[in-house]
Amino acid sequence: MGRADSLQAECSCSYTSHQVPPAALNSAFRRGHGASAARHRPDRQRQARTGVIPSCRLDVRTRGDAPSSAAPQRPQHPPIPTYVKAAGRVIAIPDIHGDINKCVVSLELAGVLRQVNQRPVWCGGNTVVVQLGDVLDRGDIELGTLLMLRDLDEQARRFGGAIYVLNGNHETLTVAGNFRFATRGGMQESAKAMGVSGPALNDIVQLGMARRRMYKPGGPGAQMLAMNPTVLVVNDTLFVHGGLLPQHVDFGLQAINDAVSAWMRGEAPASSKDNAQMIAMG
Repeated sequence: MGRADSLQAECSCSYTSHQVPPAALNSAFRRGHGASAARHRPDRQRQARTGVIPSCRLDVRTRGDAPSSAAPQRPQHPPIPTYVKAAGRVIAIPDIHGDINKCVVSLELAGVLRQVNQRPVWCGGNTVVVQLGDVLDRGDIELGTLLMLRDLDEQARRFGGAIYVLNGNHETLTVAGNFRFATRGGMQESAKAMGVSGPALNDIVQLGMARRRMYKPGGPGAQMLAMNPTVLVVNDTLFVHGGLLPQHVDFGLQAINDAVSAWMRGEAPASSKDNAQMIAMG
């Protein structure tokens, strides 16, 4: 077995999804990304200049506004990071598509990851890494890659760094129930996370049903992805998977993140005007 094969075998073993109960997936990413609001505060002056309202919900009230007594209250969610500061290097990594080995190699080449006792360890100090989305589809280790990036993000924040994973078009395709780019291995991985075992892991219908339960709006996988931004501004550089149009900017970058995340959490219909016209993808 070569170095690349052994790396992938080790990583896939360390971050195998069937060891993670479905209910723990959302809490795991809340633990990893919920602290981002405290460590990377939005640039409120910049938001005021651009008209972006710092809200973690779809309505136009700021977080400090008192809710109407007549309106039903939604659960509170950590705000999605949109404007963050970086004191050190800023590195962008494009599509990973379920290839955890190439993800590890990319982070090693960037000088932010090293292997200690065959475990990935953050060594990038205050570097900020932006992964530009499309972790899902085309590869077999999707959840394992997301969990590894979550763990490295937790390590990075101890040193003033961070890893931000954006939502790309393959994340939204998956939440929308479009699995045509998913591999059998990727579907088996998500099925194991949903408790599927035995002969059902070789039944493509069962695999599809399990993946749908995992990633449908409000499902554990979609809730996990809802913690990630769709657009991110680090210092003065904007990162997005597929690009922005003028109407996206007019709508507001924070509002885009809020709308996408609300849809993934099952709080907004996929056919709503905001989601249909304002989601920025590739």
